[in-house]
Amino acid sequence: MPSQNQSKALVLHKIASPLHLELQDFAVPSPPSHGSANVRILASPISATTSKFLTGASTFLTFPTPFVPGHSAIGRVQSTGPDATLLKEGDLVYVDSFIRSRDDPVTTQILLGLNGGPHAEQRHLMESGWPRGLFQTVATTPLENTHRLDAETLLNRFGYTVSELAISIPRLSIVYGGMRAVDLKAGQTLLVGPATGFFSGAAVELGVALGARVIAISRSAPGLERLKTTLSRTYPDRPALETVVVTGDVSADEAAVRALLPTGSPGIDAFIDLSPGLGTQPSHVQVGFGALRPGGKVALMGGIYGNLNINHAQLLYKSVTIKGQWMHTKEEVEELLRMVEAGIVKIGKTAGYEVRGEYPLEQWSEAIELAAAGDEWAKGYVFTPLKE
Repeated sequence: MPSQNQSKALVLHKIASPLHLELQDFAVPSPPSHGSANVRILASPISATTSKFLTGASTFLTFPTPFVPGHSAIGRVQSTGPDATLLKEGDLVYVDSFIRSRDDPVTTQILLGLNGGPHAEQRHLMESGWPRGLFQTVATTPLENTHRLDAETLLNRFGYTVSELAISIPRLSIVYGGMRAVDLKAGQTLLVGPATGFFSGAAVELGVALGARVIAISRSAPGLERLKTTLSRTYPDRPALETVVVTGDVSADEAAVRALLPTGSPGIDAFIDLSPGLGTQPSHVQVGFGALRPGGKVALMGGIYGNLNINHAQLLYKSVTIKGQWMHTKEEVEELLRMVEAGIVKIGKTAGYEVRGEYPLEQWSEAIELAAAGDEWAKGYVFTPLKE
């Protein structure tokens, strides 16, 4: 049994290629300070982009070195600070990475173990407040980011594993922020584009779970077919997922989307863009805006780095609402967790989830290399620093 007073962590000392991480021991504060908890990490997902960020191949996210990566996790509470009133030792928890400054929550935000941001206040919050991410055995986490889970329901009744929870909850939480941004309601029509990636596929499955009429658009016909087959089996009582394989011809693709709407429908109710990191605007963005009904809503959640080319008059006369949506609130994470615990939102093998590999921290090189090879919906790799 590892010591409760020490944590073994993966540390990046230099951003360089080839990637090199070292296992290093850190003292665990005992007891943890006010507003924090010590969490024994059972499973932490490995993003497909982990290697790119840690080697400097992608510079979209910033962080200091030395640096302990790892941006979300499932774990057990080891101990709590003196002001904790809900969390108790042994509780199963989800650790969310989106940290807001307690005295400046609107403008100063970081992603634990992932991104400090470009501003001095953000760098200070990461370096002085929460310098170490979750690729370690015991992590000190903010109480407000440490969400208690119903272990009896999730692990025993539903039979989910901690690794399945680790690859599902972070992505579903993020896209739920988009659902709330467009005020999605059951029975409304939601267009998601693209729709077959790790996060975009999560928006499709969550929209279906919430009872929306979802239209998924992508260039990948096999990916769309997998989504449709899996979700029809997982949610047989929800509106059937509709799909469109886009061609790049905006007019033809918009016509294909509109052909799926009920007779007389003025357009889709909402469009969520989840484009991967791109320097130019993909054609599906214009398809989404063009297919909106008057009063429709858009949530921009993707990684387009440049400007958007959209029709100003079309937005004006349709009274379209556009919202950039960065992450989510604490309350939205809690809402999503309660829906998973109630069985409204399903995860696990029967819902199409596949944990492709579980690795101890010592096997970091193999794990990160394998994770980099794929970014598919509902599939992923995890570190399992500690076992139950």
